[in-house]
Amino acid sequence: MLIPKDILSAAQQVRRAILKQNGGVSHNMCDIASSRLCKRLKMLGYRPKYVEGLFDNECHCWVRVLSHILDVTADQFGDFPTVLWEKTDKHYKGEACAIL
Repeated sequence: MLIPKDILSAAQQVRRAILKQNGGVSHNMCDIASSRLCKRLKMLGYRPKYVEGLFDNECHCWVRVLSHILDVTADQFGDFPTVLWEKTDKHYKGEACAIL
């Protein structure tokens, strides 16, 4: 499934805002970005889930929506897309904590 355009737009807007806030880098911004993204997606009518877990054994946060991983800060771990949208990914381990 391709990422729906409204979800992609929301993700890109949140990413731009956190980069501006953090000097152009996404490092250590996963909590803030995921929280903001959940709120924005909820306003669009989705039921996103905020997830805390591990990305290759490092603490990380991301969003699950439409049974997909949505992560706007995965690039802090290396060569990953600036907006990651995957059904599953071996790097992610975690459970949904809350529907924000």
